[in-house]
Amino acid sequence: SQAEKLARAGDYRGAFKCAYLASISRLDEVKALRFERSRTNWEYMRELEEGGHQMPYAELRPLTADFDRKFYGRESVEERDYLSALAAYERVSREEAA
Repeated sequence: SQAEKLARAGDYRGAFKCAYLASISRLDEVKALRFERSRTNWEYMRELEEGGHQMPYAELRPLTADFDRKFYGRESVEERDYLSALAAYERVSREEAA
């Protein structure tokens, strides 16, 4: 819901980040990975792949690359980027990630 609030306010960068992190949090809840603030997004991707969690890995891998470009490469974040992150979160949540 925080991501939706940010998107409604036009903060697609914040909304994208919230939706992406919601996916990571959801995967932690279902024990597909272990969330720790000190870990990188690519460490989470490696954990998903090594743990055999192919669906969430496939969903989040392209988003993780987008996250890097947009946050570390300072690329702009558009509404479509947020919607893509939100859709990935919904698919990961629906599939229970395992």
